[in-house]
Amino acid sequence: MKKILISILLVCFPILSIADNKEGIKFENGSWSDIVLKAKKEKKIIFIDCYTSWCGPCKRLSGEVFTLSDIGNFFNNHFINCKMDMEKGDGILLQKQFHVGAYPTLLWVDSKGNIIHRALGFMSGDKLLENAQTALKGGTFNAGLDERYNKNKNKPEIVKEYLNVLKATSDSRVRAVTQQYLSIIPKEQYLDNENFEMIASKVRDPFSSVITYIINNRDIFDKKFSKERVTGVINEKYTQFADSLLWQVKEGNPFDEILFNKLINLMEERNFESRAEVVENTRIKVLEYTNKWEEYAYKIDSLIKTGFYNNLDSRRFKQWYKPVIMSNSHDKAVLSHAVEWLEKCYAADDSFSMYVYTSYWEDKITLLERIGDRPSELNQAKIELNLIKQFKPKQEIADKEKMEKLLKMTSFINNEKAR
Repeated sequence: MKKILISILLVCFPILSIADNKEGIKFENGSWSDIVLKAKKEKKIIFIDCYTSWCGPCKRLSGEVFTLSDIGNFFNNHFINCKMDMEKGDGILLQKQFHVGAYPTLLWVDSKGNIIHRALGFMSGDKLLENAQTALKGGTFNAGLDERYNKNKNKPEIVKEYLNVLKATSDSRVRAVTQQYLSIIPKEQYLDNENFEMIASKVRDPFSSVITYIINNRDIFDKKFSKERVTGVINEKYTQFADSLLWQVKEGNPFDEILFNKLINLMEERNFESRAEVVENTRIKVLEYTNKWEEYAYKIDSLIKTGFYNNLDSRRFKQWYKPVIMSNSHDKAVLSHAVEWLEKCYAADDSFSMYVYTSYWEDKITLLERIGDRPSELNQAKIELNLIKQFKPKQEIADKEKMEKLLKMTSFINNEKAR
């Protein structure tokens, strides 16, 4: 239930505003080149809030910390401040330039584009000020580490040191450096707990020599980590590799059919049981990312009718209808399919929450309004949404009372145990 609420809230919240805040930090609205020019002119460090529209901690940082007057006073006096959505406009290039791998990432850079200081995640106002003061004193980012690594890529101890620095700030180069580290240590060391966890979390290529070695030595790995654990790690790589191909499509590149067919053949050779689902889910996503909504709806509907999926839960239906809502599609057949998926999602959802219901009905109204020729159904949905909104305050009271009773009961039980 919590996961559903969180996913809905993340989708429904509006994209962060980058307008100036009168009390807190004043963020520049210009392009990156404009911001750099201003930093050069005023001889100031640039502070960058690297965020995405779906990032919950980013929203908290923006709403709870950046708006504080003492934070605003300090940042406005000492830095040129900017917000950058790492998935849009200049942010796409900056994400690659500064190797941003998690959100929010907070960067302090000079006007030449050199990183001075780097911080990660939501933090209190005091912690943010502490990082800002560190940046003014020269920061903690050691550019010399890059050079040291590049000159000593075959020395495990130096590569490991560099890797630990990158991990601490979720630098996007972590995966590539992990591959380098694993390629220079003896393969027997893959059995070390730390190295195996590194393989599980950072290696995403089922064709890699690392995964091949594990497959060829399954007995010793199964004995050390359990058969279920090793199988899970290996199988996850197929989905992750498919996702990497999809990411290229999302960035506007053609889908790599050659590599995808190689993946299909590899999954067949290794007899991966869920290979058909990986293939179909990937095909669906390709249609989504290329805005081929008619084919998208037809493919999903065909898979449903043929009983392809053994278990269709609310999460799956939500993954299908949400992109249609976010799209620019006005095809009535596509929108009608999305309404069907939404209704099936609601039917499969076993949670009981007015917040969740509100989201369902708002989405349904959006789809029906776009269809345009189902007025009675649209009117009924609006009436139902109004009723749900009336019940929301009552649920809040009920939830609060339930929590108070639970706390009292817990306190009573603890007191009884203490006697």
